[in-house]
Amino acid sequence: MYRASQTPNRIAGRPGLRPFRSLRWPGPGRIALLALLCTAVLSTSGCVFLRLLELKNQLAEFDRNFAVDHEDGLTLRFLHPVLLERDMWLLGLPPTLREPSATGVTWTLIFEKLHPAPPSEPPEFDLSVTLRFAEGKLAAFHLGEEYFALIPKQAVLMTIKSLGKVEIDTAGRQAVLEIEESHGPEWDFKAPKRSDIVATLGSPWLEEEADDDGTTLEYRYRLRKSEDRTGSARESEAGGDYLLRIAFSKTDDILNVSGTLPLVGRIHVDYE
Repeated sequence: MYRASQTPNRIAGRPGLRPFRSLRWPGPGRIALLALLCTAVLSTSGCVFLRLLELKNQLAEFDRNFAVDHEDGLTLRFLHPVLLERDMWLLGLPPTLREPSATGVTWTLIFEKLHPAPPSEPPEFDLSVTLRFAEGKLAAFHLGEEYFALIPKQAVLMTIKSLGKVEIDTAGRQAVLEIEESHGPEWDFKAPKRSDIVATLGSPWLEEEADDDGTTLEYRYRLRKSEDRTGSARESEAGGDYLLRIAFSKTDDILNVSGTLPLVGRIHVDYE
């Protein structure tokens, strides 16, 4: 659940967003829940799982282990890297592009927007993530500005920090993150309307009408495989399609977002 203020954004090649209505946290003592079913992570074993657990522990002491750059999107730098380049292959996240450099390797993961018919939209509606590796370990990842037209950087960053508190149930193969209410203005975010989401993500794969006269928009993405088929013998197939379902009231106010995300798994976020 995100509740904070945000000024209108303009993204290169996309319409500017008009001001959003404000949503605030509920009263004292209430808790916002973001449930994560980390099936991809929890199905790993051995050293990969241990490195992911070490990363979780680092997130619990965020300021000691990470540095953040807010310019041109959001870049998270790992001060004590633990994840290996080969771990990303094993987690079903191979690179679309892989570029060696003097300091290491840069990966670009392009999540191609899917269409039920031949696409009529430009590729600017695809999403990408940049990963930088040094000495074989993940040293930084970068998200572009397009990710933050709907959810502010501060909210994303605070959620990343909260992942250090996630409770892992290995027997049940799930992890649940409880984000407790913050009483300060930093959790006073503004939620997007339907028109804002369509302006940023483009036309949906599917639109459904709800019983209460609201609507649900469904978006689908797929990690584009590398065009270089001569790459590593470790290459694994990318995971399945990533799906987002965004529900709106009859007045086009956002109600909730559910779906699947890379690495994290299934999510559900409610806006109250």
